Amino acid sequence: MDDEDEQFTLGVGMVVRAATALEYILHGLAANLLGEKYAYGIKMAADPVSKHIEACEAALGANASPIPPLAREPLLADLKSCRRALERRNVFVHCCWTFDDETQKWWGVKASREKPKGRLQAEPAESYELPELAAELHRLHGRMLAWDIEYFGENGDSELGQGRASVKRTGLPPDT
Repeated sequence: MDDEDEQFTLGVGMVVRAATALEYILHGLAANLLGEKYAYGIKMAADPVSKHIEACEAALGANASPIPPLAREPLLADLKSCRRALERRNVFVHCCWTFDDETQKWWGVKASREKPKGRLQAEPAESYELPELAAELHRLHGRMLAWDIEYFGENGDSELGQGRASVKRTGLPPDT
């Protein structure tokens, strides 16, 4: 493995790690906005993160949303940024990558979902994009975590100097 290959591979790992943290928060935020007690008890628990973003957007459009009206537009803007960053992540994760010595770029090949389905697409990329995308995903994770703590967090132990914290109940609801 040469330096360029190592840098690209490390970058993909950084993107995956940052995206996973963001997805985790988005999953809990969707459950909270839908009024679900258990994050993994909701019907959409195994759906792609795009479905969780859609659920958040739909819940924010409802009059019964627990998010105050003035906060909805900024949260919707952050969700839109999450969607864009995660779509770019998908390119890096779901392509077969090879380095072209002539262009000094990476080329990702994947089958298109557009018509005609199965048509191959080539996507150019450069190694420096990966740490930048990872940083953006990390930034968005912080934004989503702040939203989650603000509206759905719980107070920590004040004697230990703990403030509010995000809570994601992962247990399955009891059978009734």
